[in-house]
This record gives sequence, C-alpha cells and structure tokens, in this order.
Amino acid sequence: VGDVVKKICEKYKLGIDKENKVSMKVLMDNETKIVEGHNRHEAIMRYAESIMRKYPRMENQIFRDMIMLKNNRMCVPPLDEKEIEIQIECAVNYIERQLKDEYDVIKSTKFKYGSTEFWQAYDNYGKNINTKSDFGIKCLECNKEIKEIDPFDNTHKGHKVILK
Repeated sequence: VGDVVKKICEKYKLGIDKENKVSMKVLMDNETKIVEGHNRHEAIMRYAESIMRKYPRMENQIFRDMIMLKNNRMCVPPLDEKEIEIQIECAVNYIERQLKDEYDVIKSTKFKYGSTEFWQAYDNYGKNINTKSDFGIKCLECNKEIKEIDPFDNTHKGHKVILK
C-alpha cells in the first residue's frame, strides 16, 4: 500500500514542496496518508496549528495526544515523538505570534464601549490570549481605566475605548 500511496503523491505532487501544500480539507480527512519524503513534518505542523486555532482552550495534554494520534494515522511511517514535539512547539510559537499580532491590532483600535465590535473584540481577546493579568480597557473620553466589565453599566456607553 505504501508504494501505491507514494506513486499517487508523486503523480499529483501532493506535499512535495511548499508550492504544493496538501489542503487543510485533505489534512483533516482521517484517511489521508502522507508518506516519507512528502512533507510529513509540515503536514503535522499545519494540522496542529489548525487545531490550536479551532480549539484555543483545549487542554495541553489532550492537544498533544490528538497530534500524536494524527501522526500515527496519517504519516507513513509516523514521525518519532521527538520530531512531533518539535512540530508542536513550532505550531504553538507560530499561533502565539499570530495571536499577539491580532491583539496588537485590537489594542490600537478604538471602539465605542458597548458596541457590537467592542464585545466581539473583547470576547475574541478573552478566548485567544492566555495571560489576562494585564488586560484592561481604557476609556479615552474619561481617561480612566475600566476595571470591571458590566454590560448593564452605562457609565462609559458610547465612549471611545481601547483594549490594552
């Protein structure tokens, strides 16, 4: 079976180089096989990134177990545990950088307190950023920090605020 899969991959150039990445739809399919020499490392890393994005609150050990299971099912032969840990670390670092960049955009954007955009940004920030200790909202009109978020408090409603 391995030779047949390898010939198909070579024929259709699946995963052979960066210009021919296997689509996420194919990577998510439980029947997909990526054979040695056809970017197993990249496939696992992209799969891990996708899972992190889709399930940002997934427990760390469950996430790692899920990636190991996908490796055993998809990669022919499976990558060893050390290689998987490297791919997981790369995926985590990449997604954390993306989230930081997204947060920096949110932080520099002015919203009106209580608007739909404000609540969406606030909710996304809470889901995606792990360290909430320095999280805050500053009202630009009152020049005050908003310590507690109360959707029924109208003190700052309509004021321009930034997430910081």
